[in-house]
Amino acid sequence: MSRAGILLVDDEVNTLFVLKDLLEEEYDVFVAESGEAGLEIFAREQIDLVIADQRMPGMTGVDMLTRMRGANPDCLRIALSAFADFDAVVDAVNHGQIYQFVLKPWNPEEMFVTIRHALEHQEAQRAREGLIRELQEKNASLERTTVELTSAQGALVQSEKLAAVGKLAGNLVHEISNHIQ
Repeated sequence: MSRAGILLVDDEVNTLFVLKDLLEEEYDVFVAESGEAGLEIFAREQIDLVIADQRMPGMTGVDMLTRMRGANPDCLRIALSAFADFDAVVDAVNHGQIYQFVLKPWNPEEMFVTIRHALEHQEAQRAREGLIRELQEKNASLERTTVELTSAQGALVQSEKLAAVGKLAGNLVHEISNHIQ
């Protein structure tokens, strides 16, 4: 399995490098210092998870995450904020459909566990969707087989009726022949 791609978007460079150092050993990590730069990276790289600061100049994290959700709904999104802004949390959940909202400052171990759980959740979702597709394909195949068997059964019943009519006709001819002689 390939390494998960994680995009970090924050206008605070220190936050980017702390997160990158925390993650780069296990994941492919991309960094951007603005929403626009994040969207550019998102468009050209395989990104499984985006972690974005809410308050950035030019574009909020929720605006960027909402656009990313539109481009790739399967990509997980985590929003960060140093401010307990209720409206930002509601927007992140309702519009960005984020996986989680994390308040700064965050604990590195807890953040790592959050990221790991998010990616495990995503992997389980993908496996579930694959199983659903496989089940749908098997159901379609079973339906085709059922139609074929029903058709074959109808043909067999028709054949048996014709055979019975033929046997009856043969018996009638034999009986008529016996009476004529």
